[in-house]
Amino acid sequence: MLTAHKVLNNNVVLCTDDAGEEYVAIGRGIAFLVPVGGAVDPDKVHRLFVSTDRERADRLARRIAALPIAHVDLAITIAEDAGARFGGHVIDRLIVPLADHLDGAIDRVRAGIAIDYPLRWEAAAFYPRQVAFGREAIATVERLASVTLPDIEAVPIGLHIVNAELGAESVAATMDMTDVIGRCVALVAERLSFSRAAGDHAVARFASHILHLLARRRAEEGSSDALGSLLAPLQEQQPQAYAAAQEMALIISGRIGAALSPEETLLLTLHVVRLAGSVRAHADGRDRD
Repeated sequence: MLTAHKVLNNNVVLCTDDAGEEYVAIGRGIAFLVPVGGAVDPDKVHRLFVSTDRERADRLARRIAALPIAHVDLAITIAEDAGARFGGHVIDRLIVPLADHLDGAIDRVRAGIAIDYPLRWEAAAFYPRQVAFGREAIATVERLASVTLPDIEAVPIGLHIVNAELGAESVAATMDMTDVIGRCVALVAERLSFSRAAGDHAVARFASHILHLLARRRAEEGSSDALGSLLAPLQEQQPQAYAAAQEMALIISGRIGAALSPEETLLLTLHVVRLAGSVRAHADGRDRD
């Protein structure tokens, strides 16, 4: 049984179960006429957020309570669709920041305010699946809320999905990582003399590898020494790629405030070699066409 211990509004309530586990429960009318200490009707619960920290749960509940329940419901629908596409772990991470974003985006449309987003090229190039889903989310908003969001909103929605996949603290962190990836891609494109858009899928895969390296470093996880020993020959076999990887390592270490290990630099070298091969294959296929 869920027992209410703080009612934020009719739609948001802080509660505990029989084991003392803390929850934020949301649902239309979930707390209507429910006193502190009263039972929460499980049939009215649309979503439960688990928290072992009462202070954190209280902050989360207040954040949700400040949003229109219609926008929270909309975010839940989109987040559940994203969970089916990108994995169920993204759902709870996505709902609240997405609801907050949709609330602002819908208000801007109704007020006739246009907005652009930095890194729009990078987001579309590095996270094509997530940005494509963002366009589907825009269609969902139009269908369920009768609001037509501009196509550019697919970019921040896509970034929110990436953020949820990584479990990053905020979408600002993901934007920061995206900026680093953009600088790395531009560097490699210059060193290997190809267009940043050449072989879009190859560039997206390359970006994904750097993103996950950055995410591991933010989580203070390194690469294995065993992998480094396997990749060691690349330093001599692929000097141009290794030199580019060293420059990338400086860009990354400058942003994260810690040097990359030799193994991580060799792993970057491998990704540069693979990107170069994919770009060449793309160019050969285009030439044949």
